[in-house]
Amino acid sequence: MRPARVLVVEDDADLARAMALELEHGGYEVRLERDGPGGLRAERDWTPDLVLLDLGLPSLDGIEVCRRLRAATPVPIVIVTAREAVEERVRGLDAGADDYVVQAVSRCRSWPRGCVRPLRRSRMHLEGQRLRVGDLALDVGARTVRRRR
Repeated sequence: MRPARVLVVEDDADLARAMALELEHGGYEVRLERDGPGGLRAERDWTPDLVLLDLGLPSLDGIEVCRRLRAATPVPIVIVTAREAVEERVRGLDAGADDYVVQAVSRCRSWPRGCVRPLRRSRMHLEGQRLRVGDLALDVGARTVRRRR
């Protein structure tokens, strides 16, 4: 049995890669696309089990991609975006999305300047944790990254 496939349609390369690494670490097979037309082609050719879709895409925005996907397939679609306005959520869900999640980056920007309490709380859970991805090893507690050669 193959792992579940997740299509990430996100134009921010760093954010897309971070999402992919997290999903791959969870055992999912991931494909990244950087724009709307690429996302539509990937859904048709690769048949994912889930689509994570950004709204602010070049050439074809996420709302239109969502509408087209919904018209063609029952694949679950989760909009993952920095847009927090209620109107945007309604537009996304009306376009056929199954869920709408606001990215954590926008939440961090909304914290008052100097507020580090959420960061401190996250550090408490990360002390001593070691993560491996490919030939990279991250020791969170020691704050080191090593690469096998």
